[in-house]
Amino acid sequence: MPSFTSNSEAKAKRWGSLSLAATTLTIVLSIPILIGYLAGRRYHPQALAVPSVDEEAPPRIVLFGNSRIDASVDTNLLARYVTGAGLETQAISFSGGGWDALHFYQLAILNQTALRPGRDVVVIEVSPLSLNDANTNNRLGTIRPEAAWAIASLPGLPTESRLDILFGSAVGLYRYRGRVQGMMLQPRLEAVAHGASRLLAHVGLLGPVAKEPDFKIISAPGREFVVQEIQGNRSALLVAARAKHEHLLASLDVGHEKLEALRRNVNLLRSKKIEVFLLQVPTSRWLNSRLYQTPAGQAFLTGMMTLQQDTGAHWLNHWPESMTDEAYFFDEEHMTSLATVPFTGLLAETLTPNLPWRQPGSRTSL
Repeated sequence: MPSFTSNSEAKAKRWGSLSLAATTLTIVLSIPILIGYLAGRRYHPQALAVPSVDEEAPPRIVLFGNSRIDASVDTNLLARYVTGAGLETQAISFSGGGWDALHFYQLAILNQTALRPGRDVVVIEVSPLSLNDANTNNRLGTIRPEAAWAIASLPGLPTESRLDILFGSAVGLYRYRGRVQGMMLQPRLEAVAHGASRLLAHVGLLGPVAKEPDFKIISAPGREFVVQEIQGNRSALLVAARAKHEHLLASLDVGHEKLEALRRNVNLLRSKKIEVFLLQVPTSRWLNSRLYQTPAGQAFLTGMMTLQQDTGAHWLNHWPESMTDEAYFFDEEHMTSLATVPFTGLLAETLTPNLPWRQPGSRTSL
């Protein structure tokens, strides 16, 4: 006789199959996430917050920046110049190559409880380049778990960026993948490539470089983003740099999620009674002539004026015309070591009269 299966039995089988599939999928996904989390716990990244010190410790100028800050400001010199004008002062920089307004908002979140009103100030790099919303996948893996939710919830942030930030907050190995690759894998791969190149050269399959690079960039000792010398054809470097910036300017977009991140950053610090300085580092005369003629450049200027008025932050954007001289830049955007000393001096002169411990009536003023 034929057998029949009731509807309830069929549904039970389907649910059983779905439950088994869901359980299997959960296990499959959980294992790499768990491994990534545990591996990430073993990595000790660079600290991104100032040490919490007592009220009698020297005041601090804390910079939130990127390669433009690294290239233009010598923190040791800045501390010395400001100390020379009064109370002993420290200057501390938290920066990363390519960091933008999202990373600076992270720094505000991580430092909010350690900064001392009246004893510390924060200097934040601002430019259309670090507020460029078109740069959607910009080193988001460096966002720490403590700041991940606040940044991922910014209005207008692309879904892919939100997922990148949130997954990185849960899986340390994913978040630090760039550092792990650079510190652990790259040296080993280079050693293997070096051994292979010797073998290939021995059998005649590898010869000398057909054409040497047109130029070579020499960094200042111990300062990765400070260029000390350009060897070779400087004109070729300028052609390449200008072509790169022309391409960037065509897609530049300012006024949305990254401007909102900057606003929240400043509001958070101001709510803690911390003085905030928005530092617009000069760029070359050539780049200025193009950057601030774009809609994004104009949106940046409008946004900064509004932010300054609304929050009481100090917008530092008036510098001598000489600081935009082409000789001070190696790629139209980053200063050379030739410009670092004079610009640091100008920054110290601008900051000093506005520092809270320099104000009349301050208990730390001299």
